[in-house]
Amino acid sequence: NFHLHRVNGVLTKTVALDVLSSLDPSAQARMIGPEMGKLLEPFSFEGPVTVSVYGRVDYGSVSNTDFHAEVSGKRMGYDRYLADECRFDVFGLGDQLLFTNVSGRIYGGTFDGWVKFTGVGVSSNPAYEGWGELMESDLDAVLSHVAEKPEQAYRGLLSARSSLRGLVGEGMGYTAYGKGWIRIEDGYLFRIPLLGGLSRLLSRIVPELGYAGQTDFSAKVKIHDGKIETRDALMEGNLLSISARGSYYFDEKLDFYVRVQLLRKGIMAKAVNLATFPVTKLFEFHLGGHLKSPKWRPVNFPKELFLIFD
Repeated sequence: NFHLHRVNGVLTKTVALDVLSSLDPSAQARMIGPEMGKLLEPFSFEGPVTVSVYGRVDYGSVSNTDFHAEVSGKRMGYDRYLADECRFDVFGLGDQLLFTNVSGRIYGGTFDGWVKFTGVGVSSNPAYEGWGELMESDLDAVLSHVAEKPEQAYRGLLSARSSLRGLVGEGMGYTAYGKGWIRIEDGYLFRIPLLGGLSRLLSRIVPELGYAGQTDFSAKVKIHDGKIETRDALMEGNLLSISARGSYYFDEKLDFYVRVQLLRKGIMAKAVNLATFPVTKLFEFHLGGHLKSPKWRPVNFPKELFLIFD
């Protein structure tokens, strides 16, 4: 049903919705309104999807918008990351859109979360805030979108949680602000291309260290000023403990300081680290460059010894 009426002297165009459909949600979003369609542009819908919508949409002042949609389906997601199954609710009220009760399965793990947009239809850069959690997804499957397939599997389970807020729009990445954590369990982490340079450096210092099995990773992160920052990243294995602090910038620039310590934990580990403290200072590195061309350099080696790493 289509209605024209005035609210405080402003002509509004209101459409009443009562729809149950299996059409592409992106197409349906554009029918609801251009701003709704714009928000769904980064999302992909490759499998069967069912959408139920009830309420009204105000194409004039947006103040009369009030609707509820339920979405469920398969092979749907953000950018290249497609969930095996997903469902969520959408509530539209005035210039606000709330995607809530988001849940599903992806790469063998589970996810849930919510996101709220404010200023939809009235601002060129709507604000967003939200929260999300990913639990025990296959590391190989996740990294397949950002790294070449390795000769040997990375293995491992990836979990992460983050809260985030900022503004929508091109060039608005620097407005993102939030915090969270990431965890990897039971992986072969030295097989990840980003860490290949560190593995080669360690092999030149002590050959056995380059083949050490690093299985677990954890870090708390802060997101601000166009970067993801950590002060307590920790990678552990059966022989080495690797700690790091620094930042990954949204333009893919890297700036991290990394320290490698022998053994994993316990009284013996502390004794060895204390006894070899002058030596462990040589196991400090800087990770610079960019994500696709990382550069590892020793921090405390004498300049004349740099040649062995070139």
